[in-house]
Amino acid sequence: MPITGPHLNTDSLEHLNIKVNIGSLQFDMMLQTDVISAARLQKHNHYAFEVHYFISGAGTLHIGSREEPLQPGSTLLIGPGVYHSINMQPGNPLHRHFIQFTFVETSHESNSFQKQESLELLNFFTDIQYHLFLDEGMEQTICLIEDIYQEMQLHLVGFYSQIQILFTQLIIRLIRSLSAAPSRFMIPQKMNDDRRTLIIDDFFDRYREDLTIDDLAAQLHLSTKQTNRILEKYYHTSFKQKQLTTRVQVAMDLLRTSSMTIEAISEHVGYTSSYNFCKLFKQKTGLTPTEYRDQPALK
Repeated sequence: MPITGPHLNTDSLEHLNIKVNIGSLQFDMMLQTDVISAARLQKHNHYAFEVHYFISGAGTLHIGSREEPLQPGSTLLIGPGVYHSINMQPGNPLHRHFIQFTFVETSHESNSFQKQESLELLNFFTDIQYHLFLDEGMEQTICLIEDIYQEMQLHLVGFYSQIQILFTQLIIRLIRSLSAAPSRFMIPQKMNDDRRTLIIDDFFDRYREDLTIDDLAAQLHLSTKQTNRILEKYYHTSFKQKQLTTRVQVAMDLLRTSSMTIEAISEHVGYTSSYNFCKLFKQKTGLTPTEYRDQPALK
């Protein structure tokens, strides 16, 4: 039974520069959709990997001394430089989506931790002659391809990134269809500073408490000097300024959205003296709490 989908403009993406990065590998992708209507294509090969997704029709693959039947739902992966030909069954032309791709290793430091996963992909594509299989998930595969064409037509913000994601899914689906081997790649753990920023964020949510930099340093198991260095690195501010900014932002929200008194808000955000609160609030915003609340825009 033919595999069909929505009618989309499937102009060739052959001349578009579409790059897809998976780990430290960069894939150069080309996609087109066509019909094999000639009785037989001459034997040929390509410099790139090629993947044929047969949608409808029937035919035969000739590769070396072998002949393999082609039918709807068949996926054919052929390695670079492998001579082959395809002939259609008379009166039953083959409709297909056709992808060509090459890839190179990159040396981007940001991808260095994914070297192991990249090696697994390299091992899969090494010495490939051809694989022909009936894809039970072909409908999902066709949906991904049709989504690529639709992204090209809609041309919305982020369409190129979305196309890259879709091609990535196609590559991974292809690999998983042919290899059920579990990956040995492990997602790396966050660095200490990454975990520490979570602790810092939670710490400053306790703005009502009379906390000091010594309290934060103790939670981080660091000296106060090291703690200040992390605050400057990730928040571009000192402990006192971070604490003041948090308290003032909470107070501004309460002034906008509640009928609490200035004294009550002062106490809520951690000040025992409403005078000190009003003084610091004005230093930070240029307005007293009352002036801030009385602004016309907040009415």
